[in-house]
Amino acid sequence: MAGSNRYLVGIFGGVGAGKKLLSETLTRHLRDPRIEIFHTFHKTPPPAHLDYRIYIDRPFDKLLEKYVLNLPVKSLIDKKVLEENLKEFRRFHMENVVLQKVLADFWFTGEAEDDKIHQLAMEIMRKRRNFDEEENVRIYLEANHGNGGKNHPDKLKARNSIIF
Repeated sequence: MAGSNRYLVGIFGGVGAGKKLLSETLTRHLRDPRIEIFHTFHKTPPPAHLDYRIYIDRPFDKLLEKYVLNLPVKSLIDKKVLEENLKEFRRFHMENVVLQKVLADFWFTGEAEDDKIHQLAMEIMRKRRNFDEEENVRIYLEANHGNGGKNHPDKLKARNSIIF
């Protein structure tokens, strides 16, 4: 967010995917008050700007199993009704889950084990540092009236790949 020192991390996912638990766990791992972590409820529109997006979902086979087990027995007996229910479930999953996954910076499918959470926390910290550096460059350039002749010492030129 330009001019702000906050780094917004949003956690998205399906119903019962564990968004709240992941949000609480990451907050304990990342004790940086500048990093704001929140989770959304199903169909809640995300804020206009996010610095990092996480998507969490249960494995599709587990979702399908739960869905089928929760169907009325009558639906399970009639093959045609079952096929229609499964077709509707797949359509819903494709429209609401798969599209969100590809927009995420990081996603979990399955359980959020400690090593995955640690990896995610380190990634967020790295992105936060990059965010701070980009903000410093922006402030420096604004202070110099956007003069292209001056370069901020931390800013790499496009053709450079290594800093000596």
